[in-house]
Amino acid sequence: MASVLFDASSLLPGLGDVEELFSSHAHLVLLVCLFFAPLGCFREDFGKEFVYNLTFVLLQVPCGTWYATGSLTGSPYEAWAALAAAMVATDCVGNGAHLSPSTSFTQLMSGFLTYPKFLCRVAAQLAGGLVGFMILDRLSTRFDLPPLSGPSFDPALVSLPEAAQDEVASAFVLTTGCILIGRSFPSPRLFLLQELLTAAVIRFCIQHFNRSGPSMHPAYATSWAVFAFSKYAGKKTAMLPHTATAHYLCYWVAPFTGALVATVPFSLFALLYGGLGMH
Repeated sequence: MASVLFDASSLLPGLGDVEELFSSHAHLVLLVCLFFAPLGCFREDFGKEFVYNLTFVLLQVPCGTWYATGSLTGSPYEAWAALAAAMVATDCVGNGAHLSPSTSFTQLMSGFLTYPKFLCRVAAQLAGGLVGFMILDRLSTRFDLPPLSGPSFDPALVSLPEAAQDEVASAFVLTTGCILIGRSFPSPRLFLLQELLTAAVIRFCIQHFNRSGPSMHPAYATSWAVFAFSKYAGKKTAMLPHTATAHYLCYWVAPFTGALVATVPFSLFALLYGGLGMH
């Protein structure tokens, strides 16, 4: 998922807002996230989400940051094949987890998840992503690979409404696609087909709704923001919105909205006719 590089000192004064929020050392944020781990009744939920998001970052981020950019291959088709393989491996590891806060939010709104469990899962998703970026950063330094990148947009080229619009659209399309794929091919024997179709949906979203990065995963976007400002503050780093408010509107409110709107027709159908629920 592409990002644009910039000189942080050249941005508008509003950058201070986002730096103040994100430039705290990543380890401190990680400790706050890990606060939820000892909660006995949620330990399994936290563990699943943490491992799932850690695996997601370790396996899928390199496909866009290194593989697709030509660092490891010159063929975009090989890069997409690598992404599909990474998706299969990630979902095998994270079976039963939500991965994204957008999914957890729709489960919360549908009544399948309590608020404490929702907060626990989101904390685990953030922690897993943050640890993943730390590990990839070490690998990048060790093997002299290009700097990491994450979800971002250049406010000089793309307005906040435009970026948020793409996040709404991508979350809507991805959520709708995942529901239809899961309900159309429910058998575990069709797992590989489900993964390939989901990869196709994600590729469609990246190609057509890319003004925001795109992210399609709020915890992934914020994990990247925390890591990027912790490591690169004051230097050339990944582009972020001018303010923390813009970050959360684009990468949290927008995908939450898109995912929730996507689930409404299925929830209403299940309520009226049964057989196509969200759980």
